[in-house]
Amino acid sequence: MSAGNNAFSPGATVSVATVNGTATSLALTALTPTRSRQILVTSGGATPVMSFIKFGTSSAVSAATTDTPILPASAQLFTVSADTTHVSVAAGATTGIIYFTTGDGM
Repeated sequence: MSAGNNAFSPGATVSVATVNGTATSLALTALTPTRSRQILVTSGGATPVMSFIKFGTSSAVSAATTDTPILPASAQLFTVSADTTHVSVAAGATTGIIYFTTGDGM
């Protein structure tokens, strides 16, 4: 394993309840604003749902069903730019919970 590929080291986790057809913006307050970070996005809760996410630099970011899909009961790791401060989540059809865990590594 090369020196640049470290295992994911988790930091703080925040969650948002998705609402059918409504985009919700969430501040990623645990991010360090001076460098890129990884965010582990997990679809969980009692009834995991298909959701869509969009990262942005303000609370005005708004996800739609044409943005990045998060499959039910899945986890995906993203690298975000240093100026990313918010994420927006939109549920495709039902209500669920999406978790965002900040950290470093792959």
